[in-house]
Amino acid sequence: MGLDRDERPIDALASNMGHCLWSGIVDDDKAHVAVERLMSAEMFTGWGVRTLAASMGAYNPMSYHNGSVWPHDSALVATGLMRYGFVEPAQRIATGLLEAWPREYAPITIRQLSLAGVDATLHADADEIELTGLPDDIDIRLD
Repeated sequence: MGLDRDERPIDALASNMGHCLWSGIVDDDKAHVAVERLMSAEMFTGWGVRTLAASMGAYNPMSYHNGSVWPHDSALVATGLMRYGFVEPAQRIATGLLEAWPREYAPITIRQLSLAGVDATLHADADEIELTGLPDDIDIRLD
């Protein structure tokens, strides 16, 4: 989302569409298009959502705004997916984020973690990760 130097819209595939899902401004009948793009191989890495798709000319995974994965951005995307009822893709993002967490920083406890639209508690140490407080119909795998 933006304008070039001549004030023309920039045509880019970026994580901003996930922000639109998170904020609720996407029409219900169009949300599936954003979800398909966000979960495509050019956007979803397995551990998070890129800020800019790998297919874009400016893509550089080492650049902060042009293709890197921001955990906080990916969490907003997952929350937006849940807002529109796309549970499985949201679970994939949440699981990927948790699996990418560096265990050498253990132990850690996060309370009131807003994950998949509900408050949960995450406790992790070097040996295991435990996530409590989620409803039974939400399955986040922590392998």
